[in-house]
Amino acid sequence: MEGIAIDQSRSEYPVLLMKRVLCYSVDGNNLPWLKPALGPGYQVEVESNKDKVAELAARGEFDVLLIDFDSNYGSVSDGLEVFNSLQNSLVPVVVMTDDGRRADTLDLIRRGAYDYFRKPPALAELRVVLGRACERTALRRELEKTRRTLEEVASCDGLIGTGAPARAMYSLIRRVAGSTPRC
Repeated sequence: MEGIAIDQSRSEYPVLLMKRVLCYSVDGNNLPWLKPALGPGYQVEVESNKDKVAELAARGEFDVLLIDFDSNYGSVSDGLEVFNSLQNSLVPVVVMTDDGRRADTLDLIRRGAYDYFRKPPALAELRVVLGRACERTALRRELEKTRRTLEEVASCDGLIGTGAPARAMYSLIRRVAGSTPRC
């Protein structure tokens, strides 16, 4: 079941989760092979509008962004603009390039891109790189969720405790004080 993640945290029955890939390509019709190549465990959306890519990525609906740098289409500046708009995102950016743009790709790796591969990609390599990037996104999201939970539950304005009585007291403090205490 390569490409399919199993979420067992929500119920006693595992739920299959799709790995969501957003691909930016100047020529949106240039990648018809991507979805069939990745297989049924992946949801793939190819977008050629850089503003829409930034908007979709900001919503957090995708697990990885794939930027297609192709020397036959578009300019380097379009891909760089998309990359720059996503540098503070939790979504890893994977770069796909042909030999004509390899130097630009290595610069993106130095600036924080998760990984890259050459075009045409070996399908096994493509699945591994995107799968690892999706796992990284899942781990980052879980870490953020845990941090928020710990901040909410573990203390209240300098008080420390996680037991049921402490949580009940924090809840009471929040209700009485409104937003004044740091709980």
